[in-house]
Amino acid sequence: MSRLQTRSLTIIYEEARDGSSQELIPKRLFRNAVFNSGGWAINVILTFIVTPIFVQKLTPEGYGIYALLSSLIGYYSLLDLGLGQGLVKFVSEDLAKKNYPYVYRAINTTLSIQICLGLAGLSILTLFAEPILRLLKVSSIYLFDAKIGLYASAVGFCFMMVSLGLSSTLMGLQRYDITTKVNLIINTLMLIVITLILFMGGGIGQVMIVTAIFAVIKLFVLLKIVQQKLPQWRFSLHPDWSLLLKLLSFSTFLFISRAASFFGEYVVRLMVGFILGPAGVTYYVVPWKIVIAVGGLLSSAAVVLFPYASEIGALSPGEKIQGIFMEASKIFAAIQFPLYLSLAVFSKPILMVWMGENFAEETWFVLSVLAFTASFGSLTTVPNLFTMGLGYAKIIAYFSIFTIIFYILTIPTLTYLVGVTGTAWAMLISSIPGLALVIYELKNIFRINLWQYIQVVIKPHLIFLCISAVVILVFRKTSLQPDVWTLALFPLLVCFYFGLMVLAGQIPLNKFFKIFQITNLLG
Repeated sequence: MSRLQTRSLTIIYEEARDGSSQELIPKRLFRNAVFNSGGWAINVILTFIVTPIFVQKLTPEGYGIYALLSSLIGYYSLLDLGLGQGLVKFVSEDLAKKNYPYVYRAINTTLSIQICLGLAGLSILTLFAEPILRLLKVSSIYLFDAKIGLYASAVGFCFMMVSLGLSSTLMGLQRYDITTKVNLIINTLMLIVITLILFMGGGIGQVMIVTAIFAVIKLFVLLKIVQQKLPQWRFSLHPDWSLLLKLLSFSTFLFISRAASFFGEYVVRLMVGFILGPAGVTYYVVPWKIVIAVGGLLSSAAVVLFPYASEIGALSPGEKIQGIFMEASKIFAAIQFPLYLSLAVFSKPILMVWMGENFAEETWFVLSVLAFTASFGSLTTVPNLFTMGLGYAKIIAYFSIFTIIFYILTIPTLTYLVGVTGTAWAMLISSIPGLALVIYELKNIFRINLWQYIQVVIKPHLIFLCISAVVILVFRKTSLQPDVWTLALFPLLVCFYFGLMVLAGQIPLNKFFKIFQITNLLG
């Protein structure tokens, strides 16, 4: 990077840090982030409340089957071939250019293909129900109930596939507040109904039927909202094939990159289930739920950068993009490290309070390793969102292939040798390609010096990383163990860490207070 480029980036970054450039990160971007992350946080709280009930009522094996069947519904986010994320980019770009007919054709083309893919998924899951259940090692006592649940999952898969296109349309409109409200209301009602059914003696089959019914409801709610926001849009089952090829030229690479994330979130469960059985899935999924809760809170706030990056990529100079990127990376790291490192240190008392002492004894170290994995993986969030938004999805796809290869080589082997703890170590090892991708993106896309990035984004957290690792190893290797009462220190550590980040200027709290006015949130 030349001296002139470095000087321009420095000036813009300083403006971002002291708030003198008020439009560097606009208020609507923060507003979307607040709605998205706030909705996720409420869903996480609800999930934490009901999970112990689900495990108790279904038993560890039954809950493992439920987690696996729920994963099948989640496959829609992978099998849409990346069209959903591609639609977000195309809608945001073409709305900025006021090319409305193109937007409508993109929506109809995406929905048409997703309907076909949803019906294909429904057919496959229905026809191969018994082989799938045998592969998952479902015991005979649960076989009938699991089969009903699998049929319901197939229906839910189909409707969730189509809902993805409608949600992507609203995201392209940068109306994350709407998608958040819909998801929150639907998920809350669903969890309440499922909990009531379990207390009434219902099983896996009834739970999955309820899940499928709410998938249908969500589809029609989203359809109605999209029609209100785009009153001139009319749904049509006639895709624009030339536009589809253009969408696929971008979304295919998003599909590959999404496959790596999907592999780590869902396919790992299937591997664990195949090697250790459904009970093993429970001992992995429950700690993973906590990590995903934090990660979802963070990524749901950051994901609004994707359509915004698409918009500014077409309208703004490169130096402004660099400044926004550095500011967003700094803030994101200053939020994620305190949360994940505190979670890693207090993993055992958290699990003791949530799931009981015996469960915590089996899984606390798994949670600690997964929390460290997530802290490293989160360093890729902001760079990847900007890279996708700027149209360089191909680069992420190439590195994602290496991530999948790491998963395939490490997870079955370490899970077989060490159990669920081995799965957690495999996840940590598999984060290496993602970190290598960040280095590539800094050099070739953002034209930012790696050392400058480390100084601004990572250096403030190195001491805490080392201290957290030492504390966990001490707990692992000695008889010194935290008890449930030490959990009281958890919020103190998080607040202390955040306070240091504010004092160090990593989190511009005064700027946040100006942006997050009640009138702005409601307006």
